[in-house]
Amino acid sequence: MATLSIRLSDDLEEKLEQEARLRETNRSEVAREALADFLRRQEQERFMAELLEAARHLKDDPETLRLVEEWLPIDNEAMEIAEGRPPGAEEEEPWWE
Repeated sequence: MATLSIRLSDDLEEKLEQEARLRETNRSEVAREALADFLRRQEQERFMAELLEAARHLKDDPETLRLVEEWLPIDNEAMEIAEGRPPGAEEEEPWWE
């Protein structure tokens, strides 16, 4: 296991110490957990940003729009069957009302 040495403000060090006491563990464990959580969230945010960028690119792509228009009726029919309705049947009342 690697060692990392960092400088903390007095305020942050006190908060870290307090959290370690509350958890009945040491400061290193609290710092490791906090760092792992931070890095996981950063990775998720980058992934979501890349996904959003890809979606923005696809919405302007004519081939993507053609495929969506082609598959939308099939997807809707599959949803109707999954919900126990005959394909093409009108909903009595929208689910959101």
